[in-house]
Amino acid sequence: MRLSASGIGVLLTSFAMPCMLRCSMSEGPRLCVVTQRAGPLTKTYTTDRTSRVEWAARQQCRGSPFSDPMIWGKSEQKLELYLALFGFSGAHYVLTFRDADLPRDFGGVKRRLAAFVRRVRRRYPEVRRYVYGVEAGHEHDRWHLHFVADEQELPLETVAELWRYGFVNPGYHEYPVLCQDDGYRRLAHYLCKPDRMIPLGRHRWGAAKEMRCMIPPPTVRVQTRRPGVPKDAFWTGFEAAPVRKVGGQSSPLMEYSDWIAAPKPGTYQFLEADVKT
Repeated sequence: MRLSASGIGVLLTSFAMPCMLRCSMSEGPRLCVVTQRAGPLTKTYTTDRTSRVEWAARQQCRGSPFSDPMIWGKSEQKLELYLALFGFSGAHYVLTFRDADLPRDFGGVKRRLAAFVRRVRRRYPEVRRYVYGVEAGHEHDRWHLHFVADEQELPLETVAELWRYGFVNPGYHEYPVLCQDDGYRRLAHYLCKPDRMIPLGRHRWGAAKEMRCMIPPPTVRVQTRRPGVPKDAFWTGFEAAPVRKVGGQSSPLMEYSDWIAAPKPGTYQFLEADVKT
């Protein structure tokens, strides 16, 4: 099914919100490209089924900055967008509990986390970005927290001072958020792994509420070219579903192309190479 120029006009009229749909009039296969950005991270989804244009437009018009379009609706993918808001200066801290302050349950961990965040807010009211993850581990079932912040806003010394329930143990491979081998996905995947100690129906990670409005809504375009990836990108990732033919019909094209833009000159960077052992 091909979507004509008049059909696109009807589609745009049917959605009051600005859905940024554009159609190239040149010859060639038409591709629907959905683009989601967060910080230096760009995620794209490309399909050749123009019937998906209306679906993609609905996802954009819902206006949710972190869960639309639904192709990036998994918990790990949402968390990846939040982590990207720290750019190249995100730091990952592991907050442990001493025996005397070790919570008995998940609720106790969240209460201590809330008290810690209040101390951070009182001391540094300008801090509006943080992400946390709750974990009990898989060997000793001992509760601890993962806390992500901007290394310039909350360096290790400050976090250790404000965390009053135990030690802050970053560890070499856990400290920087951004990884050149796997982007923001490495930490997002780690914080979303199953943990049998987390109660059913409870979310094991969260982010500062101010961060929701920092992620722009996705854009949708109808074009004849696949999205271009910058040659100097800091990191790139690509996935594609295999295209199969069944009964003379081909399965839809589904490609996911992601990249992290190279930092601009003078940008502060906190990466693995900067961590001192």
